Amino acid sequence: MRLVFLALALVVAFPAAGQINAERMRRALEADGVQLALNADIALARGNTEFLQLGVGGRADWKRAADLVFVVGEFDFSQADADVFVDEGYVHARYNHDYGPVVIYEVFGQLERNSQQLLDTRALLGTGVRLRLVDDERYGFALGTTPMFEYERLTEAAGEPDASVARWSNYVSGRAALSETASFTGVFYAQPRFGDFGDVRFLSQATLDVGVTRWLRLRVRGRLRHDSRPPAGVERTDISLSNGFVFLVPAP
Repeated sequence: MRLVFLALALVVAFPAAGQINAERMRRALEADGVQLALNADIALARGNTEFLQLGVGGRADWKRAADLVFVVGEFDFSQADADVFVDEGYVHARYNHDYGPVVIYEVFGQLERNSQQLLDTRALLGTGVRLRLVDDERYGFALGTTPMFEYERLTEAAGEPDASVARWSNYVSGRAALSETASFTGVFYAQPRFGDFGDVRFLSQATLDVGVTRWLRLRVRGRLRHDSRPPAGVERTDISLSNGFVFLVPAP
């Protein structure tokens, strides 16, 4: 059954993670039109050690004048000796409208899952404002605030009921062009629950992209995620480091 699900994910390129960094999804499309991108990585071992690691994803961007829409999805799966230790994914859709050089209005929706965090389904819907304080060819800095509605259903192993809450998502993000072929982005999120700020989630993520050709980029990404009130049996803090490639169609 897992192989069937994986095959579907590869075909549609928008696979079905706890807390998600939407900042790394943004693209600066200068001209109106559509752009598609796909990414994938795989590691496999057979014999004395049985190991499988797969990561697939993709995105679509559409821009016209002051309006921008993008849809992004990723799926990650890792298994060693029949034990699954990574099984997570998401799909995120967002609409932006520029009201000038600084103020941007946003609406977004998201679906995600993460079996290692006992998360069966999380659905998000939010709207808010982004302030673009620095935005040139080499550097960028922005902050944003977005009230959002969250619906969460955990797996049966968690033994907890479904929950619907409102959270306040706040972030600061930055980017830098390190050279003609290398770029760095970083972001920090804080998402407290309205009415109970002791229930808060944090996410910090950094990404390094290095261009190999016009069509191919190498990518290294680090992430730290913290939940002040995770489900029973789930650690509060997760740290991960990954690397892979991005294939662009059409090339920029």
